[in-house]
Order: sequence, then structure tokens, then C-alpha cells
Amino acid sequence: MFKCSFAVDILAIRLNHKHPAAVREQFTRFIPSVFEQTTGQTLSYLHTTKSKVIRGLALGTLNEKTQNQFLQREFKMALALSAVLSTAGFLRASAFRTPFAETVAITSALCMIVFSSICLGAVLPLLLKRIGVDPAHSSTTIQVIMDILGVLLTVFVSTTILDSPFGQLLISRLSFGS
Repeated sequence: MFKCSFAVDILAIRLNHKHPAAVREQFTRFIPSVFEQTTGQTLSYLHTTKSKVIRGLALGTLNEKTQNQFLQREFKMALALSAVLSTAGFLRASAFRTPFAETVAITSALCMIVFSSICLGAVLPLLLKRIGVDPAHSSTTIQVIMDILGVLLTVFVSTTILDSPFGQLLISRLSFGS
């Protein structure tokens, strides 16, 4: 939770010019919820994807000719998994009677985190190989990137949906007058 708190403090000071404690209080409820929902499922698939990429690069089965097909398959998988996990996250938040605006924020952040982690997990080893770095280093790199990106996406999505005029308009349209 320290990383989340620190990121929220920095973003609150730099972007919103609000007191960090006020922003932290607003996000404390659903930052853990989003990370709790994404961590297990996404990391499991991400590990599988990285292993496939690194193994394919080492054996030569993933090369310039097969790379586009692999990336298209992973993109489709990212879309499918983000849709399924977001739906599950939405149902879970609804079941626990989370306010509708926060449910939308959680679901949106969940979708973006899952999608970006799968795409980065597929692309990062290929990029590292292209610049001459051992693709095996992508394992630790992707974890750090996703920790930071997950916090940033959650705070960005939450701020956009909960605090902006666009978010208020979106929620009013989605809530069907309730």
C-alpha cells in the first residue's frame, strides 16, 4: 500500500493541486480492489506469455516471420481477458454494493490494466531482443513497469470518472436516472 499511497501523493500534488490526504482518502477504497482483482489472473497469464516469448526466441520458433501472428494472437487474448475480468470485476463490485461511479472506475481501470499488461508482456521481450538485451530480463522489468503503470492508470481513470465533468456526464448517462 505504501507504493499506492506515494503515487497518489505525487499525482495529487502535481496534477490536481489538492492536498494528498484528501486524494488518498478518495482512492483508498478502490485502489486495493483493482489490484486485488488484477494481480492473480493477469500475472498468471503474463508469466505464461513471457515464457512463450522467451522460449520461442531462444528456440527460433518466434522470429520475424511468426512475430506478427504471435502479436495478433496476444492482442486478441488481451481483449478477451480484459473483457472477461472486467465483467467479473463489475459483478463483484456490484455484489458488494459499491457506488455506481466507483464501480465504473474500478471496471475501467481493471480493463486497462489487464489489457496493457498482456500487451506489454508480449511486446517487451521482443523489444529487448531488438535492442540487443537478453529477453529474459523482461520478467523483472515487466513487474516494475506494471506496478507503476497500474497505479498511474487507476489514479488517472478514477480521477477522470469521479472528478471530471466528463466523468460526471458519463456516469449520469450510464446510470439511467438512478
